[in-house]
Amino acid sequence: MAGDPGGLPASLELAPRDAAFYWAMLRGREQIEIIGRSKAWAKLKEMPVVQEALRQYEAAAARGEEPAARVEAARKNPQIAEILATLADMFGDEVFVFGGRGWTDGVDLIQELTSAVRYAGMIAELGGSEESAEQAQARAALKVLASRLDAIRVPATIIGFKVEDTERAQRQLDALATLLGRVTMMIPQLSGRFSRTTIGDDQFYTLNLDGTMVPWEEIPWAEARELEAEPGDVNEIIERLRALKLVIALGLRGGYLLVAWAESTDVIAELGSGPKLLERAELAPLKEHADARICGVSYLSDAMARQLGNNDREIDNLLQLLEGALPHSGLDEQAQAEILRDASALAEDLKAALPDPGAVFSFSLLTGEGIEEFTYYHGEQLYLDGSKPLELMRHVGGNPLLAAVWREVHRPQDYDTVVKWIEVGYKYFEKYALPGMSPPQREQYERFAQRVWPLIQRADEVNRELLIPALKDSQRALVLDGKLNVQRFCQAVPPLDEPMPFIEPALVIGVSDPERLREACRAYREIFNGLVDALHETAPEDIPDFEIPEPKVKETSYGMLYLFPLPEEWGVDSKIVPNLGLGEHVAVVTISRDHSQRLLKETALKTDGILADADQPRAMAAVFDWAGLVSAATPWLELAARKLIRQEMGLEPDSPEGAVVMDQLHTVLDVLKTIRTCTFESYFEGDVLVTHSFMEVRDIP
Repeated sequence: MAGDPGGLPASLELAPRDAAFYWAMLRGREQIEIIGRSKAWAKLKEMPVVQEALRQYEAAAARGEEPAARVEAARKNPQIAEILATLADMFGDEVFVFGGRGWTDGVDLIQELTSAVRYAGMIAELGGSEESAEQAQARAALKVLASRLDAIRVPATIIGFKVEDTERAQRQLDALATLLGRVTMMIPQLSGRFSRTTIGDDQFYTLNLDGTMVPWEEIPWAEARELEAEPGDVNEIIERLRALKLVIALGLRGGYLLVAWAESTDVIAELGSGPKLLERAELAPLKEHADARICGVSYLSDAMARQLGNNDREIDNLLQLLEGALPHSGLDEQAQAEILRDASALAEDLKAALPDPGAVFSFSLLTGEGIEEFTYYHGEQLYLDGSKPLELMRHVGGNPLLAAVWREVHRPQDYDTVVKWIEVGYKYFEKYALPGMSPPQREQYERFAQRVWPLIQRADEVNRELLIPALKDSQRALVLDGKLNVQRFCQAVPPLDEPMPFIEPALVIGVSDPERLREACRAYREIFNGLVDALHETAPEDIPDFEIPEPKVKETSYGMLYLFPLPEEWGVDSKIVPNLGLGEHVAVVTISRDHSQRLLKETALKTDGILADADQPRAMAAVFDWAGLVSAATPWLELAARKLIRQEMGLEPDSPEGAVVMDQLHTVLDVLKTIRTCTFESYFEGDVLVTHSFMEVRDIP
């Protein structure tokens, strides 16, 4: 994947420092050329099905058949050829878009308006008001708009395309402008609003629109005025809308073909003249890669991220909905006050549990081996711990299809919070639901509760004294592998002719105290069986008499396996045995003995690149063996292809025609495997969470 030397996107010198967002795609032409020169692309073009499609197209074009003839005529048309060449030029080097800071206020207004309308309708329906839901929604919308007049504006947006042939691009702009000029002349409202305008030293075509073009006086406002929160609100909103201006501009500046819309052309005139986005501290990491082949950049400002991730507003709106509904609930004032007090406390706990968003910056690089990407997240981090290496990277089996490992901050206080709100919920159940039961239902519930309450207390004790301390390490991993080959899945599915790969999911957990975890698992089994027994006793016709049996214990070189064989009558392959594996510092849950032993055994992750050094402190690491997944799926795809050849083509797979189909399947699979592996790591640089990823791409031999 060799290419030209790198360089920072020039558009970063144009975007203002206070931009709400920025996105750029670079080296589009180079990336397409890399694909076009690859052996994988050549092999795809050589496929019989592709060659046959090309022959049919050429024959249809020669006979003058549509649409092939029309496509060929267009392809040979010099004007269309120039349009296509211009489009290729526009997307060949650099494409960018950024939005001004007005986008932040705009998003805030839209979110506030949407929430107000949604919840006003709900409150009206719950409250039994004489006012309809539609009227309540309109009233809420007017109130928000009247209070946020300054936010009703057109946010500045600029899209740019870097072009090499500016003369050709100008010819296409002139041709488009001629067409647009004729269209606007045919529409009286647009007459005189499309013109050629000088902005700085450059010529742009502009379309000037404003709020006076809308016949506001013809709209019946009487009903809306009846819903005003304050007299004159509707008039103020109309005047604000009437004062709105929108300028759409197209032109060339500094080697870029620009498309912009804003309240004026000032946004174009000021491009690159003030403080620049590139000067922001969040973008500093990009400068370290200025000589690399940058192929993508994106940025979301702190203010914009906070608006898009404004969870506090949703929580407050739900609380407001409850507050509006309670007076119509039939409950006395004391009960309403208690519910609202608890709901407010729950809202505060939820807000405290949700991290504050922050600015996000990312960029990607073309390398000789694939695509590398860095993402810098400046938001609050409450749950990830990146202070130590992830030891579980050595307990994912060495070369899994997929593995994701992370370490969380040990937060036992979160369990206390959950228990607190379960107790509050149960308080309301006893206070409001229990009295509504019939005497037989209540008697049945009390018998059930008498059996279950000690189990719940025991579970809480096990959680606090055994499970939470046992898992203080706070490492977790999810693993998928494909080394298990089975011939029969269950009684209802006929056995296969030969063993086939079967995806093996697994959960891996870091363990600080294996003996406590072992004791906790024993206790949970007893608690679960006691719960099922209580349910069966309460509703014997609905709940079967079932229990988790004592596991079969097998000692291995790497730890103990606790096996739960499936009933023979299920007809499941004997290799599939759900089990729990427990080593000195790790516990695993898998569906096969072999997989558990591979995970319990300490094995270095067989990958190069960003995860090669397992001793680096990380908050998260992941690997996805895409080529391995394709290989695991290959026998199944071959099985499906052979069935298709027999049933749809009436041929044998090993016949000459069948062999052609199978060869083409293998070609597609070979091409898919040009993407080899994807690796990811997350670590902290100060308070910033950095996610570094790499997608390895390798051409076919």
